[in-house]
Amino acid sequence: MIPQKYKFLSFATVSPGNVRNLFLAALAGGMLVFAFPKPDLGLVAFVALVPLLISVRQAKWREAAGLGFIAGLIFFAGSLYWIAPTVVQYGSLPWPVALGILLLLAGYLAIYFAGFAAGVAFLGQNGVIFVLFTGGLWVTFELLRSRILIAFPWNLLGHSQYQNLPLIQIADATGVYGISFVVAAVNAAIADTVAGNFRWGKATSSLATAVLLVGGAVIYGWMVQPRISGPVIRVALLQGNISQDIKWDPRFQDETMAAYQNLTLAQTQVHPDLVIWPETAVPFFLRHDQRRVSVEKLADEINGSLLVSAPDHDGRASPRYTVSAFLIKPKIGITSTYDKIRLVPFGEYVPLKRILFFVTKLTQGAVGEFSPGTQMTVFSIPSAKFSVSISYEIYFATDVRRFVQKGAEFLVNITNDAWYGRSAAPFQHLSMVVFRAVENRRYLVRAANTGISAIVDPNGRIVSRSDLFESTAVRGTITPNSDLTFYARYGDIFAWGIVSIVGIELLIAAMRY
Repeated sequence: MIPQKYKFLSFATVSPGNVRNLFLAALAGGMLVFAFPKPDLGLVAFVALVPLLISVRQAKWREAAGLGFIAGLIFFAGSLYWIAPTVVQYGSLPWPVALGILLLLAGYLAIYFAGFAAGVAFLGQNGVIFVLFTGGLWVTFELLRSRILIAFPWNLLGHSQYQNLPLIQIADATGVYGISFVVAAVNAAIADTVAGNFRWGKATSSLATAVLLVGGAVIYGWMVQPRISGPVIRVALLQGNISQDIKWDPRFQDETMAAYQNLTLAQTQVHPDLVIWPETAVPFFLRHDQRRVSVEKLADEINGSLLVSAPDHDGRASPRYTVSAFLIKPKIGITSTYDKIRLVPFGEYVPLKRILFFVTKLTQGAVGEFSPGTQMTVFSIPSAKFSVSISYEIYFATDVRRFVQKGAEFLVNITNDAWYGRSAAPFQHLSMVVFRAVENRRYLVRAANTGISAIVDPNGRIVSRSDLFESTAVRGTITPNSDLTFYARYGDIFAWGIVSIVGIELLIAAMRY
């Protein structure tokens, strides 16, 4: 007999029904892994949550929370598996500790799945209301995951559809949460139909709602995909393919610089307007080093602007270190700088340091702990204005749209994914950046040290990309755009509206409980 205060663990009691529900919850988490890169089976997302939704329909909300937690734990451990080998190789941690870190993160993120499942069981609806409420509840917990504590908007349900161009166009109004809403609602419709033993009237209302949602989104996508016209900008995205093992080794600095100088000079024949180097491609403090002159001369030799990235500091006795990007113009030199604002927790800084004083950074860096920048720099070249997001920052849609509001006419992302080897991480990175292009109807160009470098058009189409671990340059033309989408103007108003409605529904249900 489980004491009353431990009733939330009652899902674990052994009975045929509970074993079945445990299996269904685990199956949902495992299926959802397959919807994301890799193996990148986006259509699986439309049915992956069905087993979980079936398992919680007749459960008490406490039991449902446990089932949701299991599904979330399996999903996040399976899709973020690459964290463990990364901290082993570059954080010098033993495997048991690395696996513990992975499970700790997966366990934290699984709490949002638990809240979702508990909410579904608590409301206990069927039919159209169940379909719409399930979609709304999923969006609610994705938004919370993206905003509170250690904000982590990674592998949101909508991200799984990055190759589904007609469907994802609604992101210019709803952000990625609109796609998550549609996908979760389809899962709910299927679960409602299956659990209702295929009763025709009941199945019709649920499935019709799902069809209307998908059909409306797809029709919108076919109708609104814009063709941006205007001046053409020639860009070259350099991928030096510098191994992380030698990136910060002073003995290899000259070799690293020679690789990027040669790649830069090789672009002279295409007369680029802008050549972009990846995140911290310069492995020393560029502004304070005599080698700065040779880098600035490259802009003169190609007769185009050069965007480079390097660590930086303010020159004080107790220096403040930043991860920075510098715009270099011909015959002028460095004209403007952007310091990375949103740092990677535990990679570039330790959050809650006074509390977590025993925790050190889990991966190597160029210097000590970094400090966040404070200015949202918009760079300017003769033909357009643009903003730069450095690595992790591109996954925060609100941050990117603020740059667009400040005048950015195309978007640049620079990153270093060498940490992750040939795992799913570089592919997951690329799948998420697609949505920043659609949300803002801007070209997005991405330079990555070891890949994947790419050019994404305003409709989310990956028009050109590199492979992993090759030294290359991705070249192409882009067109700036100054128009503001609904999303660029108003942000996550759709998602917050959904949260408000869900909150009211739950409050009413609680008053009746």
